[in-house]
Amino acid sequence: MVNYGFKILNEDKKRVAITYGDKTLRFQLKMKRSFTVLKKVLEAYPNFINIHSLDSVLSDPNRAHSELRITNGFANFLIEKRGHKQVMHVKIDIPKLFRYCKPSEPNEFIRLSPMDTRELLSLKDRKELYQKFKGRCNITGIKVYDKVRGNRFFKSLMIASYDHRRPLSKRGSNDLYNWQLLSKLANDEKTKICNICDGIKCEQCALGYPEKFNIIQPNNQDISELLLKK
Repeated sequence: MVNYGFKILNEDKKRVAITYGDKTLRFQLKMKRSFTVLKKVLEAYPNFINIHSLDSVLSDPNRAHSELRITNGFANFLIEKRGHKQVMHVKIDIPKLFRYCKPSEPNEFIRLSPMDTRELLSLKDRKELYQKFKGRCNITGIKVYDKVRGNRFFKSLMIASYDHRRPLSKRGSNDLYNWQLLSKLANDEKTKICNICDGIKCEQCALGYPEKFNIIQPNNQDISELLLKK
């Protein structure tokens, strides 16, 4: 195995240095419990950890894992699988982490951020998607808008959000066919379900392709009665 190691630089500030081959990257995390999960997967590398092995130190290890993925931006660098009784197992993809993370200055602390769809989609692509879905959330059928000003009731149902049908963290692509228009609320709720999914059946899931299917694959929920006519 290529030379690998890590060192906790500052526990309170949630800083860690990871070495792979002849390179070292320094990371700054946002949340303490996410930092606890990261330390555990770094200790176990290249093996998986059972997320419930953290039950004794975290009150909600699944939430901590989700925050490491989403809030701290590690979604594309974690490999997940379901074990016995569908318990989540996780390991970190160190080679991929070192391929994509490049500090702008030596010894800089890298702060990964969640993917911003505005950086991934051009204005032309957003307009094309908005027109394709007739300005309506592909799951609920509710009209959505790129800008919603003021204090509005159920504002998150009205805000347009551009979503990967198959998430990037589940080997999804940035090709336009993998995008759909959702409300911010629907996208946020979809993310919660995608976080606990192994990504095997994205193309048969009602959250990724509500125009074709009614069943959410990870929890087997039928959402046909929740869908509004478009």
